[in-house]
Amino acid sequence: MAITKASIALPASVADTIIANAIGESAVMRLATQIALPGNGAAVPVVTGDPTAYFVDEGGVKTNSDATLVAKTMKPRTIAIIEPFSNQFRESYDALYNELVARMPRLLGERFDQEVFGGTAISGFDTLKGCAGVSIKDDVWSGLVAARAAVEAGDGEVNGFAMSNQGVTKMLAAVDNTKRPLFTAGVTEGEYGSVLGVPVVKARRAYAAKTSSTDEVLGFAGDWTKAMYGIVNGINIKISEDATLTTSGGTLNLFEKNMFAVRCEMEVGFVCADTDQFVKLTGAVKG
Repeated sequence: MAITKASIALPASVADTIIANAIGESAVMRLATQIALPGNGAAVPVVTGDPTAYFVDEGGVKTNSDATLVAKTMKPRTIAIIEPFSNQFRESYDALYNELVARMPRLLGERFDQEVFGGTAISGFDTLKGCAGVSIKDDVWSGLVAARAAVEAGDGEVNGFAMSNQGVTKMLAAVDNTKRPLFTAGVTEGEYGSVLGVPVVKARRAYAAKTSSTDEVLGFAGDWTKAMYGIVNGINIKISEDATLTTSGGTLNLFEKNMFAVRCEMEVGFVCADTDQFVKLTGAVKG
């Protein structure tokens, strides 16, 4: 179904492509598990303890063992972009389509990662900001082994790295204790490569505050099977020709400037079972 406003009409494929590319641009969405998320939120069952199996003598009483099950609530938060365009875009759907696809998905995906990695957790939306940090500043190999141990101590297993550009570069130059490169080329679509047999996806920036005056978060390692995200009804696109926008340079009247604006928004949620199953990877970067 086309999205229309006055003389502007967009094919439905625009919205479909934007949601697909937003997921592709988000490291969290590529690593975590997607669940269905209604507009009023969803209860996510979380198993915090495994049942225990016992040997039993013939004719003996079987021992009961209960897993610990709790429910976390995932609530959606809205990410929105308003982008003004010249009316010259009216002459070609391809121009508008290409501009939307090139810019908005990246911004939506990056903003979601930014909130998950460095935002403040609120009820119904978890973040990884408070998880423990492990330095890979001086010795990447030892740092990654320590990160693995920390995640395992939290009853998790490292199955994915979400790394900034600087973090990927640092991994590319790293070797193990036998001087073999740690990083291997990616073989799966959406992965940048792998380290120690674990997929690495690029998050552009780690989006978390510096841990000192020189060190900053380069990425996150963790058990991404314990992280979930949801999107409510995909991407919502609306177009206006007569709105007045508030910009950093003042107000922008679309009608006066012979322009129109596209508003692109997404309702998305994120929860993880336990931040002890994730660690920050820190190191020195320029600036």
